[in-house]
Amino acid sequence: MGQVQRRGPGTTEREGNEERRFGGGVSPAPGRPSGRRHQEHPVPRLKGVTAVTKFKIAALQELTDQQVRFAPPAQRLQQLARAEKLLTEIDANKVYPYQYVCFRITEFRPDSYPDLLIAGPDLEQDLCRMMEELVKKLPAVPVEDVPEPVLTLEQMSKQLNVSTKTISL
Repeated sequence: MGQVQRRGPGTTEREGNEERRFGGGVSPAPGRPSGRRHQEHPVPRLKGVTAVTKFKIAALQELTDQQVRFAPPAQRLQQLARAEKLLTEIDANKVYPYQYVCFRITEFRPDSYPDLLIAGPDLEQDLCRMMEELVKKLPAVPVEDVPEPVLTLEQMSKQLNVSTKTISL
């Protein structure tokens, strides 16, 4: 075993496939012992698995930003449905022209990025990210107005036999 070095709050250390985080948080009041020193919290790491936090294709991020900022909610809902339909049709072994993707989502064929080709896996990831952003910016829709079957919070809690507080975010 090697020597252990003192670490500051919130630091991390990687060993093999495991990442260890060393506690941070609020410092105790002066003169009071904290009760625990930099506690280790192992966080399992899966090889080849990364969290999706940004777009791979800048043009799709730009399109998403424009739709979120300028398209009215009803239009965003339609675009969300079109993006979802396109996502089901993506072949991971093909490449797709940006203008085709943009037209499938917005029903508008842009002049921008005429030579941009997007690989199937990248398009799948970015479409999911786009749909996530569009959903975040949609106002709440009454259950009766949703075209597909949905459950209310109360219906879901009864079906799962749990409290609504367990389900709610």
